[in-house]
Amino acid sequence: MLGKSSRFCGAAVAIFNSRFVRYLVVGGATNILALAIYYAASLGVKLNPEAALTIASGLCFLVSYAGNYLWSFRFKGAHARSLVRYALGYFASFLLQWFILHIAVDFLGYPHQWVILYGVACGTLFFYALQRLWIFADPRSSLVRSASAGAE
Repeated sequence: MLGKSSRFCGAAVAIFNSRFVRYLVVGGATNILALAIYYAASLGVKLNPEAALTIASGLCFLVSYAGNYLWSFRFKGAHARSLVRYALGYFASFLLQWFILHIAVDFLGYPHQWVILYGVACGTLFFYALQRLWIFADPRSSLVRSASAGAE
């Protein structure tokens, strides 16, 4: 019985140590903070949804970068390059979420309180792919080498 229990614990540790799960933990914590700011700004202060999203995203940028750089991806590369790339990716993810929010709320009439959650889910998957393949990519990776060679 002890063998099964220790295998289960080992598997649980391995799953928790996976990059995607670490990314979800950092992203979950950051998004809870961002959503709290968003809801406070949109429902409490009565800012329009796009302005509330802009404020929440801006305030959570460095928290998200630090968590992903240090823990999710355990990146060993230079901060300057990864920070610039992270800012570009974060902005692209923000634009995706803003576009979803703007279209669904302003043109389709859906309630922003629910649309923002859909936008966060879309932005999360999109941004993970960017971080995995470009922002915090291992330069020794064949995918990164082939992408770099194509850009030259």
